[in-house]
Amino acid sequence: MAEGESAHDIAKRHLRQAIDRLQREIETVEFWVGALRGFAEPIPDYDPASLRFPLPGPHGSGRRPGQTRIGMRT
Repeated sequence: MAEGESAHDIAKRHLRQAIDRLQREIETVEFWVGALRGFAEPIPDYDPASLRFPLPGPHGSGRRPGQTRIGMRT
């Protein structure tokens, strides 16, 4: 026990630390629930006609004319 720290203060400090640990654990549980929820859903139908992928241009950049490196139009 630190000098000047009462048993009441020690109990409050330990309770605060326990609550902080519990909040971190709850965040971890929420993360894994979200991950498992993704596995529980059916895989969406594959429709190749709805997929669009930019093909590399003549110089291999993959950008459309007028598109800058970060994706903004010039």
